[in-house]
Amino acid sequence: MLLGSQYFREPGPSPDEWEFDFKKMEEIGLDLVRYWVFWSTLNPSRDNWEWNKLDKLFDLASQHGLGVIVQLVPENQPRWFVKDNADLAPRDAAGLRSQLMGHTIAAAGAYPGITFEHAESSSGMSMFIEMVVERYKNHPAMHTWDVWNEIQPYSVSYDDITASTWHTWLHSRFVSVDAFRAHTQVDISNFEDVPLLWTGQREDHGNGTMPLRAVYREWLASRMVGEMSRRASLVRSIDSEHPVASHRRGATFRDPVIDDAELANTVDMWGTSHHVAKIVSPTDFRELAMKLAMARGASSGKPFWLAEIFSGRLYHGYGHYSPSAGELRSSLLLAFAHGAFSAVLWQYRHEGFGSEMAGWGLVNFDGSLNERTAAVSQVSTTIRRLLAEGGAPYRQPSELGVLYDASVLNMERSIDANFDPPLEASITEEVQGWFMACQDSGSSADVFTPSRVIRDGLPSELRVLIAPLNAIDNEIAIKPVLDWVRNGGTLVLTAFTGMLTNELTSPSRVPTGRFGLVLDTSVIGRDYPQDGFEITLAGEHSLQLRGHLVLEELEVGAKGKVLGTSNGKPVVVETNLGKGRLLYIASLPGIGYLRGGGGLSQWISRLLPQHSLGYSASDSTNVVFERMRLGADELLFAFNTGMDVVNFDLLLTSPGVTVEGITVNDFHSEKGSTHYGLSVPAGDCVLLRIGGLPD
Repeated sequence: MLLGSQYFREPGPSPDEWEFDFKKMEEIGLDLVRYWVFWSTLNPSRDNWEWNKLDKLFDLASQHGLGVIVQLVPENQPRWFVKDNADLAPRDAAGLRSQLMGHTIAAAGAYPGITFEHAESSSGMSMFIEMVVERYKNHPAMHTWDVWNEIQPYSVSYDDITASTWHTWLHSRFVSVDAFRAHTQVDISNFEDVPLLWTGQREDHGNGTMPLRAVYREWLASRMVGEMSRRASLVRSIDSEHPVASHRRGATFRDPVIDDAELANTVDMWGTSHHVAKIVSPTDFRELAMKLAMARGASSGKPFWLAEIFSGRLYHGYGHYSPSAGELRSSLLLAFAHGAFSAVLWQYRHEGFGSEMAGWGLVNFDGSLNERTAAVSQVSTTIRRLLAEGGAPYRQPSELGVLYDASVLNMERSIDANFDPPLEASITEEVQGWFMACQDSGSSADVFTPSRVIRDGLPSELRVLIAPLNAIDNEIAIKPVLDWVRNGGTLVLTAFTGMLTNELTSPSRVPTGRFGLVLDTSVIGRDYPQDGFEITLAGEHSLQLRGHLVLEELEVGAKGKVLGTSNGKPVVVETNLGKGRLLYIASLPGIGYLRGGGGLSQWISRLLPQHSLGYSASDSTNVVFERMRLGADELLFAFNTGMDVVNFDLLLTSPGVTVEGITVNDFHSEKGSTHYGLSVPAGDCVLLRIGGLPD
């Protein structure tokens, strides 16, 4: 994994600091440096391009052995361009012109600029991209083009041109007006009668039918993919040597507009960003792990990256907090453990201008180094050592998977205005709860999307696939999933919230489609309990799961076997299919687990086939394990997600197994050479190399 840092974003750092900083970056062991390139400051007046700063920065990077990531920001448009096209300025839902001004990510210039639906804007943005790529494509320091920062902005201008693109998309989506009317229950004579919708989170109550709001968000997602594809193709047409990248804001399982898998398909490297919220919480490393798993899953075998990771004091909307050296080191090692191609710190120096000034700096205000830079240097040294000793470490596919579909969130978000608290928050919690339970079972899950399943199928290493919230209500994706089950996989489905199917109607049968037929189970009633409730699993070692939000009344046929009940009624049903099995849970236990209840992680462990690793780690609250392979050895990472020191034991269970501390040296206990005791400080991790493992 390459390590880098964000460095230059107009108007700073000051040129008199550059030489000093680059020497220090080389000393720390960084590989990459990231520059933001604003159209507004590079091209301040027509035909005037000011290249001096960037030329010098590129040359400095080359002199100090650093590759350059160029963050292209065509949305930050020059004022002369905006003035020339003043009649195209974006408009709000009331038809009033939006004021273009500085922004968090662009403190100077006209932001967000004229939207890309307008030919004049698209042409101007293309000119800017072409000029930058052409100038630096052959520079020895050039490394990666990032064509869209966090997919910002994706706001809509409520004007005739944008409305025309909406109507054109509707025609391609439905072909006929009759099909549109049947789908959305909106009575129109032609597609031009359908207005652009107001897209506020709670404001869209009453703004069109629920199905129409879902269709509108489909268009927004398609709009993002189309623009990303245009930018990526443009860069590749000029420079075919260097990768094209982009990244999203760090939210997990929450955004129905950003389709990670489809966006990742347009670029060479997809990524995510991560900034802690106010203060490190027991779920912070878990949150980062989910973001990394989402980026890796969306990338479907292509490289992925951690595009932004906090490195200094946070403030603004993020609260006031300074990460410790251990937290920073652990976050970088977590990205490494997930197989990230690179991790880029945000940022090297504090900014002296804009809404993010006076925070974020890795180094001290005067540019001197500190314990955080020492932590980064340690990670750099560790990675280089491992590469030198054993080749490239790699992450093996997980035996656990979580299937997530943004369209499910879109469908539920479309009726969200009718719920208080919003239903969307509970949907997010269900997926996150399952992911956390997988982590606590000892195996971090891979994330899959229906589009990835359709394109690539499911890997043979996968043993258990969890599909919360009817996440595969898609006949094309269902076939490869059922084929995987027949070959020995275990599929876990959880309750449907009972609102909309992929056809945007309330389902007549749940579980829907072929899953319901295979399970020989259907839902004949549904309750929405105010509080969580216990689900008792039968068996020699019974467990309690914690149901939440939904409790479905099941009718179980002859092929179904009841595994779990609540108050004597069936809640968990199992059906065999070929060599594998399907399980249906008539509630949302992920939410219950996330809110502190139930034995979901233990149950997941029981679903997995048992095989010897050659060692075992004792259960310890708040410790999350990740694993990589390094030749014949295994790298074991133990992350403390809590606020206090935690201890756990490592027991070697096969002859000849050895343990070497990579980030920790003194970990022997008095219990003998096969039994080790380790302590992990709060917000930190330990990394061990385990050799002599059985085949």
